[in-house]
Amino acid sequence: MKISTEINGLDEILHGGFIKPSAILIAGPAGSGKTTMCMQMLFNAAKKGETCIFFSMLSESSSMIIRSMSQYSFFDNNLIESGKLKISNVERGIIEKGDFAIYEFIRDKVLKYNPSIVVIDPITILEYIIKTFEERKLDYPEKRGFALSLFSEFEAWNALLLMTGELSGNELTDNPWSYMVDGVIFLDSHSIGKERQSYIEVSKMRGSDFFKGEHTYRITGDGIKVFPRFMPSLIDSEIESGKINTGIKNLDKMMKGGLPKSSATMVAGSAGCGKSVLGLHFIANGILNKEPCLIISFESEAKEIIKSAESFGLDLEKYEKEDILRFIYHPHGYVFPDELVLQIQEIIDNIGVKRVLIESISGLSQAIPNPEELRMYILSLTKYFRNHNISSIFTYELPEIIGPINIPDTGLPFVMDSIILLRNIEIEAGIKKSLLVLKLQGSDFDSDIKEFTISDRGIEILDSLKEYRGLTSDTPVVSEHFKEALKAGKKLFK
Repeated sequence: MKISTEINGLDEILHGGFIKPSAILIAGPAGSGKTTMCMQMLFNAAKKGETCIFFSMLSESSSMIIRSMSQYSFFDNNLIESGKLKISNVERGIIEKGDFAIYEFIRDKVLKYNPSIVVIDPITILEYIIKTFEERKLDYPEKRGFALSLFSEFEAWNALLLMTGELSGNELTDNPWSYMVDGVIFLDSHSIGKERQSYIEVSKMRGSDFFKGEHTYRITGDGIKVFPRFMPSLIDSEIESGKINTGIKNLDKMMKGGLPKSSATMVAGSAGCGKSVLGLHFIANGILNKEPCLIISFESEAKEIIKSAESFGLDLEKYEKEDILRFIYHPHGYVFPDELVLQIQEIIDNIGVKRVLIESISGLSQAIPNPEELRMYILSLTKYFRNHNISSIFTYELPEIIGPINIPDTGLPFVMDSIILLRNIEIEAGIKKSLLVLKLQGSDFDSDIKEFTISDRGIEILDSLKEYRGLTSDTPVVSEHFKEALKAGKKLFK
């Protein structure tokens, strides 16, 4: 029988929750949230009518524990007063008496209240207990025997036993508790840039499958929130065919009608090339066609994007109020990728999003510095969007402001259905903006390099830059063929 953990996301990782009865070790360093996780489970289970007991092995009074937990929204003192949640302090005097005294204390409480879930916080204090009546420390076989006797009792009582342990990853590997329990959940954190990102990993769960690997979590005013790692899913829906307009007339003409529906497009270019403007054209065209849209930004807040769009005659604030446009903003350094996915999914479910603009991949790369993990994450996003018949644009900032095009070898171009390159080029002591459709999956397109301008009407595509060669190098020059044609033209009109 499986019972819910009552924690967002954790049931998904455990494929339904904990098997009952079983003994589960929740390990991690100090401050990782072990006690909070256990208390959250107990309070939420008690709200559903379950009887629960929390045994504190740290000589903390019940009032201290209550005061610590009262900051969370899951706390409900009525559950304590009604007896649905018992908080019991295993006093120092009992612990000093040794293994038999501790066993009898826990056993008496369990038999009296018949709980369905019990927490011992922390179980690792039993490493230092003595053998009752002999006043000597337990040796390893005796510790193991004590633990197994305790576990077998809880199995006979048909109760779920949760235990915390202040252990590092290295200590957990060699610790006897990890061998004896039915399941192990480990909480810790990584440094990501200047921030630390908390993660949870299920390393063992007897009799049950689970989602392996690391998953992120946060401790909020509502308690622990777990964000299962986002992975690519199979395409299981009917994919719409046809084209959608970008809102830039000559660009749509270059692509023989626009971008393929439900496709993912990378718009790459250096700072100031017009990536954001192109993305806003794409969103504005969707809004005008009554297609709900979503803008995800790591660069600018919603009000900044709205202000920028006003300069092109776009009133995005109006459409935000009409709930045909939503914004998600996470500044650099505060991006939690798996949490972001849940926000995206919720908005898609709420308003039926058809177009998404993500500004930019660089914001994600700071949160996911490993190139392969970043590629897998974006692949998962594109597949999710395609499964929901959503067309998406991802902007990608190239480091060179002027110079040869150089897309880092991250594998991202292979994830995208289409690629549009924007570039500043130096020609005859001046700067021109150029646009190139580099890839358009499943569709013919005009591969000429076009000049474009940005005005108060947005992007305007001009003629091809056919008279120049070396446009993708440092020094574009007028081609010899064009020079000869120009000379011939001058002679003709003399």
